[in-house]
Amino acid sequence: MNTDPLRLLAAMALGLAWVGWTAWVWWRNRAVQPDAMEERAGAAERPSTVLMPYASQTGLAAALAHEAAARLRAAGMAVTVLPLSAVDTARLRATSFLLIVASTIGEGDPPDNAAAFVARTLPAVPGLSLTGLRYGVLALGDRHYRRFCGFGRALDQALAASGAQRLFDRIDVDQGDPQALAAWRRALDRLAPGRLAPPESESESEPSIVRWQLAARTHLNPGSPGEPLYHLVFEPLGPTPAWRAGDIARIVLEETEPDAPAQDLVDAHTAGPSGATGPQVWPAAGSVRPAGDVLAGAGEVRDYSLASLPSDGRAELLVRLHRRSDGGLGRGSGWLTRQLPLGASIRLDVRANPACHVPEARLPLILVGSGSGLAGLRAQLKARGETLGRQPSACGPAWLLFGERSPAHDRPFADEIDAWLAQGVLQRADHAYSRPADGRPGRHVQSLLVQHAAELRDWLDAGALLYVCGSRQRLGEGVEQALLQLLGDEAVLALREAGRYRRDVY
Repeated sequence: MNTDPLRLLAAMALGLAWVGWTAWVWWRNRAVQPDAMEERAGAAERPSTVLMPYASQTGLAAALAHEAAARLRAAGMAVTVLPLSAVDTARLRATSFLLIVASTIGEGDPPDNAAAFVARTLPAVPGLSLTGLRYGVLALGDRHYRRFCGFGRALDQALAASGAQRLFDRIDVDQGDPQALAAWRRALDRLAPGRLAPPESESESEPSIVRWQLAARTHLNPGSPGEPLYHLVFEPLGPTPAWRAGDIARIVLEETEPDAPAQDLVDAHTAGPSGATGPQVWPAAGSVRPAGDVLAGAGEVRDYSLASLPSDGRAELLVRLHRRSDGGLGRGSGWLTRQLPLGASIRLDVRANPACHVPEARLPLILVGSGSGLAGLRAQLKARGETLGRQPSACGPAWLLFGERSPAHDRPFADEIDAWLAQGVLQRADHAYSRPADGRPGRHVQSLLVQHAAELRDWLDAGALLYVCGSRQRLGEGVEQALLQLLGDEAVLALREAGRYRRDVY
């Protein structure tokens, strides 16, 4: 068949144009496909309903969870915030999007309000098939501990082992590090891009912190065989914020003048190790820890149990001077008790700690503590005294069990305790001393629980709340073991779940 060459060339040109056009369309679609896939994936990762459990010991994790929930609700999401102990395997299976805020206490241990989850749910998580679950973990901790953020890491690993998919890599926060918390908030924003208002005045900027002035510092146990215990009084340089018994003073360590004279670094009226009082420098000039050593910790935060109430008009703390294994002073306790001059101002934030709030004054209250743990117990007794003064019938009985080193030198606030007994704020008070000087064997406060086991059970049977405050290692673990021995594992767990076993331990 004969073909016109011009028509043949035109057909070939048209075919080439078609091929070129379709190739360009294919290339263009291929080029934009990753963006489209990312957009679709992003849409799939944008939850409408979020479960946000928290594991909190001092209230920080709970506060961050509620802040994040408010942020997501502003974007139109439905968010349920609850303690981690309220989450079981059935709830995990029914959840599509999970955001956990988890603190770690000590060497990788979970907070008390996660006890039920750890005992009953966490061991089963790796064996669940949670392939439909998307999750994120904000882990709070302190790098001074070997197992930094250990509990948050354990949660992350267990969920990953179950087949759940991370929304973002776990975010580890060292002592409330602002940069890590900003990364957490950016991760929240990515769950709803364009739907959240720009964070202008939210707490991703520095929170509002009232400055307080050191008004008094008293050495409570001169002559004690233990380390010095100090009572510090701070007055607000502005309005006194509100707080409740059980709340926390979060102090930001700051610089001390490196050339300040030694006598200005200690309370001029503090008592020396011999028990003598009067103007003196203790320890001697030259043996005070160099200011430069403390400056390495400037900007770090330390949490202390408040020993006072807003009605006192001041924030009072009990601080035990801590010595490290190398002989140096602890950064926080050394700064507060040896280097901070009287009259100096500090940054102090009063943080709510709902886990240590006593829900009703009418409940019987068993207070167990030692050393600087008397701070939290004192605040609870002050609150009870105020209730008794307003409405005596609304105040239940209280029992104090307290441990210290020496009966001759370690009796902090003994006059106040005697007054509370006389007024009916306290019904009984028992003491244990680990280093008595009369030749008797030393005892720790947990031995009082064993000695008075029958009375302890009677109080608990009557609905008493058990409140423990003090060193986690020296007090918390010993009391825990005594309770497990006396009551059994299930009974202790039941007290925790009912909110009747509360610990302010550090």
